[in-house]
Amino acid sequence: TALNLLYILALSSIPYGIRTVYNSYFNVLGAYKKVMWLNFLVLVITVVGSIMFTSLLGVGLSWLVANVIGALGVWVWR
Repeated sequence: TALNLLYILALSSIPYGIRTVYNSYFNVLGAYKKVMWLNFLVLVITVVGSIMFTSLLGVGLSWLVANVIGALGVWVWR
């Protein structure tokens, strides 16, 4: 349902915010390749997950998983 999608997207705002802050930090440092690869990773995970799970909840879960993996990737690459 739409309410479940809202919950998933609200939850995904936390790792998205972490990823966005670190993207800005890497941009200030001049590490543009890290930012590019991290955003590309999130893009691929989101698109592949959206294709595999065609419902709106699947797209929301793909976005959540991609942002969690992206936030973990930032934590590893810092």
